[in-house]
Amino acid sequence: MQTFPEGAFSSNANYYLGSIAFSKKEYDEALQRFKSVIESGDTKFLEESVARTAEMQYLTQDFPAALESFKRLQIIAENPENKQAARLGIMRCALQTGQQEEAQLAANELLKDPKLYAKLKKAPAAELSLSTLISLFEPTGRILRSCKARSNCICTS
Repeated sequence: MQTFPEGAFSSNANYYLGSIAFSKKEYDEALQRFKSVIESGDTKFLEESVARTAEMQYLTQDFPAALESFKRLQIIAENPENKQAARLGIMRCALQTGQQEEAQLAANELLKDPKLYAKLKKAPAAELSLSTLISLFEPTGRILRSCKARSNCICTS
């Protein structure tokens, strides 16, 4: 990395170093590494790098930045779990930044998920609200599970 910071494998190295820093909760270092991957234009680790960036921004309560990262994730995500995590992140960050209309739009997108809809149908009508919808999901820091299945990713539980 020091000799060839823009070398052919710099994106891979930044992704793996970012993953290690993320697992150690060294978010400043991880964020820098994942942003390097995003800026490189290499699509191999783009989705996971955007997902981790959004997650860290959320965990560190940088809700405006997290909102933008989750919006980007929603656009680029191919993994269904990342798409759902993006919608949930958008909803939560919009609520945290006082953007009720955007939160409602994200909630409506979440409700299109048949599995979630089935869970909501079982809930008593008096309990159906935006907060109920939020509570049906694990915290954002744990919903982004897609890379756990990959042997080349280091994630926290």
